[in-house]
Amino acid sequence: MSTLPGSSGAQASHPRTLLDLGCGPAALRRLLPADIAYYGADLTAEALPPGRESDRFAVADLNADADPFPGRTFDVLVVSGMFEYVRDPRAFLTLVRRKTRPGGHLVLTYLNRWHHRELRARLLHRAPTYPDPHINFISIAEAARGIKASGFVIESYAMLSAGQRVLPVVPGTLHFPLNVLARTFVFVCRRL
Repeated sequence: MSTLPGSSGAQASHPRTLLDLGCGPAALRRLLPADIAYYGADLTAEALPPGRESDRFAVADLNADADPFPGRTFDVLVVSGMFEYVRDPRAFLTLVRRKTRPGGHLVLTYLNRWHHRELRARLLHRAPTYPDPHINFISIAEAARGIKASGFVIESYAMLSAGQRVLPVVPGTLHFPLNVLARTFVFVCRRL
């Protein structure tokens, strides 16, 4: 993570701070260089890692527009596997923009609920393959529009299969029918 893709000029510097929204046990922290200040936020204290530093972790209901670290912005925000749980994606992306410093980056991943297995289960009125409380069923095109409307530029994106293979992506297309094979969508964005 020496620089982020698409960075240029002053933005090409090494990120110094990272906020992981929906961090859970903070598994990402173990993968980062030691010189990146890691911050994490999740819905409940039980989800956060035990023995955590109180100034680096916060409990915040992001559906209630709670600001986990008031007055702070971060070089990188990571939203991995929790975007599908937010009730109001536009309000959430507005919060994410406020927390990202100008020129900073957002890395957003989420499960594709339009995946062929999910579609088949819904059509046959069967329990979904992921019987958890996902709220959103956002397509890649809807996510891209929301990200752009929130003041971010999408620098790259990918679709991953259930086996975590990267599927081909053509910028500016809806990727149908290939997107029904994607299990996860990944966006790397820069705040304007």
